[in-house]
Amino acid sequence: MIGHQNGKTAMTIVVKDEDLAERTLLREVLSDENLIGLEFSRNKQNLEEVFLSLVEGAA
Repeated sequence: MIGHQNGKTAMTIVVKDEDLAERTLLREVLSDENLIGLEFSRNKQNLEEVFLSLVEGAA
């Protein structure tokens, strides 16, 4: 998913195999010489986000 945040383009990548992603994803992303990476992190949901996604999914 690509979106805009604070005047920058943000990319969210969803993976099925966390171990494989941990070993290879950053290298894969940085292999594109046209991409400038400012931040790379794992998304950790808090309880409020989990609750809201459950409630929205039930609606």
